Amino acid sequence: MLAKELFNIIGKSTKKYNIISVIPGDGKIITHEDENVLEIGIPKRTYLSMFKQAHDTWQDMSGMNIDDIYYMTLGYLITTNEHHTILKLHRKVTFQLIQERGWSVLAQELQYITSILTCRMSRINKSSSLWHWLKMLTVLSVYINKSTSTYELVIDRAIKSCELHFANYYGCNFLRWVIQINRVIDVPVEFDDVLRKLVISSCRTSLSDCGLWGVLQVYLSTGDIEWTINDLRRIVDSLRQEGLEFTSPVLQIRNTDHVACAIEQLDWLILVQCLVVTPYKSVVQAIPEKTVEEKLTNASTKVRQLAQEILTSKKN
Repeated sequence: MLAKELFNIIGKSTKKYNIISVIPGDGKIITHEDENVLEIGIPKRTYLSMFKQAHDTWQDMSGMNIDDIYYMTLGYLITTNEHHTILKLHRKVTFQLIQERGWSVLAQELQYITSILTCRMSRINKSSSLWHWLKMLTVLSVYINKSTSTYELVIDRAIKSCELHFANYYGCNFLRWVIQINRVIDVPVEFDDVLRKLVISSCRTSLSDCGLWGVLQVYLSTGDIEWTINDLRRIVDSLRQEGLEFTSPVLQIRNTDHVACAIEQLDWLILVQCLVVTPYKSVVQAIPEKTVEEKLTNASTKVRQLAQEILTSKKN
């Protein structure tokens, strides 16, 4: 089964990113390794065959074992968008495999799903159901099992997804969710450091990406604590309903005073003479107006005018 072949390619990869693309032609799935990236090219006709294999299997699952059903659902996930029945079946099978074979199944699943969500096909990347599934996997693998390395993998790939797809609503929404979750439960200090550094670095390389700068704005703001706690509880409850046994994350409300970080970003924007309005809108919200005005004293005329317009609109 082609989906199993793709699954094994991803499973054997030691690269930070596995970037899947559909390429012209026919033939085998091909790969190319770079420093941090494994490029996976699926010829178009092979990609269509992957869908057909999954579809034909779905039509007649009599006598199939759980592994075949699992690979069938994986084939659907990389070739179709928002197939809720398949995703529901995939979740059920994944949880069953975790219960039968242990948490290593979760690690393999996370590798595959994060690779799907960093693919170059926008139709697949824009699946809100897949991003929600990643939230559930993140709660299990990061916030319950407290894995820093897994956290870094998830954040790295979510940001890569945003970089590959400009103004990526679903990817940025996931990152905003992670920021909020980090504020309400007991997590290692490095979680915040990793996220801040990666988000800022990505924002600075894409000044006009309103999605990424919106993520930074959420990081710099206070957020809705009550909504976040309720959302976490909903996910935990849904995981328990699948029969999984685990200790719930410990709630711990954290301080979200990031004024110093916001000022640092404003200083950088002034230094590089950024003339894009989006970054300023994201950072000045978290800085006292007097401080902003002081920082603008030595800025260029254009930058000063731009920032002043934002301050004026903020007052109104």
